[in-house]
Amino acid sequence: MSIYDDLEGVARRSMTLFFLIDASGSMKGSKIGAVNEAILNVVPELRDISETNADARVKIAALAFSTGARWMYETPVEA
Repeated sequence: MSIYDDLEGVARRSMTLFFLIDASGSMKGSKIGAVNEAILNVVPELRDISETNADARVKIAALAFSTGARWMYETPVEA
């Protein structure tokens, strides 16, 4: 019998990171390209944080807006 036999696991908490993305006409060209590049660079970092942190699970919710707003996913997705 080990001293660790009676230990219980700690439930992972979900942390949702919200991306608010301006998709209006003023974001044409390099502006929206910069947004896409930033998201492509940050998602692997968030995935790494989520995978290496035993206490937290990182999820992403994205809201695009221009003349209206729409969620990119029905529910937050795993990083």
